Amino acid sequence: MSSRIRNVTVADVARYAGVSSAVVSYVINDGPRPVAPATADRVRNAVAVLGYRPNTHARALRSGSTGILALIHPGTRNAFFGEYIDVLYDVAARHGIALLMASSAGSAHTENTLIDDLPQRGVDGIVVVTSMTAADVSALRDPGIPMLLVNCPFPVPGYRTIGPDAFDGARQAVEHLLTVHHHDTVAFIAGESGSPEPDDRERGWREALRSHRRAEGPLVRATFDTEGGFRAATSLLAGQPRPTAIFASSDLQAAGVLHAIHERRLAIPQDVAVVTFDGIAASAHTWPPLTTMRQPITAMAEAAISNILDASPPAHTLFSMQMITRQSCGCGEARPVE
Repeated sequence: MSSRIRNVTVADVARYAGVSSAVVSYVINDGPRPVAPATADRVRNAVAVLGYRPNTHARALRSGSTGILALIHPGTRNAFFGEYIDVLYDVAARHGIALLMASSAGSAHTENTLIDDLPQRGVDGIVVVTSMTAADVSALRDPGIPMLLVNCPFPVPGYRTIGPDAFDGARQAVEHLLTVHHHDTVAFIAGESGSPEPDDRERGWREALRSHRRAEGPLVRATFDTEGGFRAATSLLAGQPRPTAIFASSDLQAAGVLHAIHERRLAIPQDVAVVTFDGIAASAHTWPPLTTMRQPITAMAEAAISNILDASPPAHTLFSMQMITRQSCGCGEARPVE
């Protein structure tokens, strides 16, 4: 006698639930025809009791879809990208989509190589947490399947792109220091992007100072990490006159800024105020807690997955940022700025 256990089939589920196989298919595939809620509940209960598992390979052959998207990301050493990837994964899972992840390690060249390679792996589309600058766009080749770029501050002709409104976010952060806390100017720690053109955070910083008729504070370029922030702040604090306020391009940089200020035994915010950009969870647990411009990663992830599944036309969408005020700038308890 064979000891092999027969796989549970759609017909088994249909018999258990007292419905047709077609109705089981409609429930499992969420269409194409609607099913009464009570009937759908019976089918789902039968699926759970019998331990039915859909044959995803057969479904892919029938529909031409694998239910898998590729996700190219710069890696998780930067906590912001780790949080962003987690949210993208959760959103995709709610849509019944699996993600095949690949790291570009922050290299635009590696990113382009992966974009060329991944369509051969049978994925339905590609979501790219991009590391490209505007200068890298000319090397981008059409992968022949839907592709969407997130964390993208600029439009890419022919593609859907999503990013934070970094220009307006930076402008708000600097204006807060100028108008609420009355600093004469604000120093800026810019991230090293590899592009000869200033990014939107730098442009927003300059615009806030220009519109309030303030002289530009000193600018230092540094890597987007804690060590970069520490070195940049050490250089700024050694200058004369010493800045009374610093805007950092990332929360990781800002953590290094706090270290440098503490090392010189200066008080935050009384001697030097700090405002930053990204809004990672750890920014609430530094000392003092950081005032930050929070990127709306959940809204951006929802839009990314929905847009690529719906085959939305090429467009560049920017999402408004939210200022979270905390003690590092001189505000009291944490609260969003309306």
